[in-house]
This record gives sequence, C-alpha cells and structure tokens, in this order.
Amino acid sequence: MGEWRPLSGPSRQVALEILLDGPLSRAELSRRVGLSPGSLTRLTKPMVESGLLVEVVGGPTDARAGRPSQPLDLDAAAHHFVGIKLTGDSAIGVLTTLRAEAIASAERPLTDPAPSTVAELVLELTDDLAVQVPAGTPITGLGVAVGGRVDVDVSTVAELQRVVSAVHCVHLTLDTGLHRAGSAPDQWIELTRAVAHYEALGAVTVRGIWSHLSHGDSPDAVQSRRQLQLLRTGVSLARRAGLRPGDHVADRDTTVALVPLGYADGIPRAAVHQASVLCRGDQPQPGGTCTELEGWDRSWGARTRNSLSPAPRRCPNPPSCGWS
Repeated sequence: MGEWRPLSGPSRQVALEILLDGPLSRAELSRRVGLSPGSLTRLTKPMVESGLLVEVVGGPTDARAGRPSQPLDLDAAAHHFVGIKLTGDSAIGVLTTLRAEAIASAERPLTDPAPSTVAELVLELTDDLAVQVPAGTPITGLGVAVGGRVDVDVSTVAELQRVVSAVHCVHLTLDTGLHRAGSAPDQWIELTRAVAHYEALGAVTVRGIWSHLSHGDSPDAVQSRRQLQLLRTGVSLARRAGLRPGDHVADRDTTVALVPLGYADGIPRAAVHQASVLCRGDQPQPGGTCTELEGWDRSWGARTRNSLSPAPRRCPNPPSCGWS
C-alpha cells in the first residue's frame, strides 16, 4: 500500500475526476482540468509512483497519437477506510476501499453514552474491521459520524466557516469580561453579520447567544451587571443583523437545584449520565454539568418518587451553565 498524502489544487482535482469517472485517458484529463499534456504528466508522475494512480494497460487507441494510450485509474485496493455511525442505541461500522466499495461491516449495541465508553466501542469496531483488510495492511483512515442534530459554539468568523458545512445549529459565544472563551466585543458586528449571511442562505440556524459570567452566583455584583449589559448589547447587535436567537423556556413548571460541584472539582465526565443524587427523599432528574456546577430538576423527582419509573432520564431541557 502506498503512503497516503493529502492532495490539494490540481492534484486533488485530477484524483477526483478519476475517482468519479475513471479510468480516463490523459487527453481527457488534460481537457477536464485545463492542463497541458506535459504539465499533466509531471503532476501525475508522483501519484503513480506512490501507488495512488495506476496505468491501465491495453487501453483504446488514440487516433491522433497513432499509438495505444494508457488511461489512468485509481488503485481502489491501495487504501482502506473504516467509517462508523453512532446512533442512540448502536454503533455501525463499515470497511471500504478507496472507491467506497464495502468489504465488511459490523454492528455493536450502544448501552452507555459516556464518552469513554463510546470511544472504547469505536476502537473495538475499528479493530474488528481492520483485520479484514486484504493482505493484512493497516487502514488508512477512520471517520465517525454522529446521527441527529449537533449544535456547536462559535466565537469567530473562521470557526463559523469551518463548521458551516457540517452542522446546522450554532450558538454564539460572546466574551463579556471573563476572557475564558468567546468573541471579543470588537468582533461582534463582523460575527453577527457573517452568521446572518449564512442563516439567510439556509446553511445555519442560530439557536442561542451566551456568555460566561465571572460572578454568576451574584447577579447583583458590579461585574455581573457590567457583563449582562454587554451581553444585552451583543444580543441587540445580533437582532440588528437579522438574527432571532431563541430563548430557553422550560416546557413545564420546574424547580432547578444547582450543586456547586463540577469537572474542576473532580466529577468524572463518565459519571454524568449515570450518577444520581438524593435530595430530601427525592431523586431529581439529571440536567447539565459543566466545569463548576451541576443542575438537577427537583420537580421530576417529586412527581415520580412513588412510581415505578426507571433510573433518572436525561433532562430534555437541561439548565445551562452560562447566561443566554
């Protein structure tokens, strides 16, 4: 198997043309990519030497050249890839050639959504599929897809442009003074206008705008008032740009208990979807966990304390650890 080298520019264009429609003669490739025969030969020579492209012997005669041509094609068996799709209850893997021809597949139940458990399951599936590569050669690459809607935070135009083709819903993170993360105030106009442009094209939807507060437990603190005023300014700029971020409203009357313990205090991430608490005889429903606190829905535990309900379920509207 040849070494995998990422392609760019004309080399990538040549490879894509052959991937989609190969084998192709050099004359046809020259016409498609707009290169002279000499330039095309110099461009494809290292691709042939690396094993990515192969010359097909016994091709049709080129009447203009008066000699047999040697069309170029991809060696589909030169590289193999594993793709894994994660759903709510299973992990599905497939082993493919360079032309996406499926060689083998496997599926495993997903019983625990903890990141460490999912990562181990992905590794197991990858190992099971990798041993089925012909000649025992290693796989070239691994891709993992997560089903369903995936929301991401963006702070800059560059971040937005990187994710706009991969996700649909975004949250704008504004830095209002904590300087932990987020877009600086002098970038807000550029960011909101860029997001509004992509939203008008139907590429993204802004679901919320949020910021970290340095004194979140003291809304009346001077710094909190300053940060909240800045946040309101950022939201106004977003609305002026044409954005209409949503406000979170609980789908029912809810009593949220905030516990001042989080990842920074030693709460393991693997325990987020598994741990439970007892609060005055009730077992609240788990909500969100962040660096410094956890949120629990007490009203759920009060309603189900005497029922035959299973272990606490994931809160459909978990409390946020930031202000939005």
